[in-house]
Amino acid sequence: MVKDYIAQEFPNEPDKWMAVLYSSTYGLRIYDPDADEYLQVRDDALVALRVISKEAFPDKDSDLDVIRIHGDRISFCTESGHYALVYSPNKKPTWLNSPDKKDKVKVKKIGEGWYHVTIR
Repeated sequence: MVKDYIAQEFPNEPDKWMAVLYSSTYGLRIYDPDADEYLQVRDDALVALRVISKEAFPDKDSDLDVIRIHGDRISFCTESGHYALVYSPNKKPTWLNSPDKKDKVKVKKIGEGWYHVTIR
């Protein structure tokens, strides 16, 4: 659901990132630094984002902090850049934070187009 929402809102972005922020007042929000505003995310997509945050990022030291878009690839990442839940429909990921970085990565397929990607 979140992947579909992001893909619909930002089709074929060559390289974009957004911050995932938590607030006791506002709850879970997505901030777009390019537009300098918070996105108006549908309630069902926010519920799905909470599930991703809870299930894929259970460690307190590794919260979901960043969503990166690169073409049709969408990555849900930690701020440290050492782990991401990646949706890559056309090919297995070979990089984590940027195609220009030559970090060695470990990739585990977890579903159709979905991967856990970590820095080795």
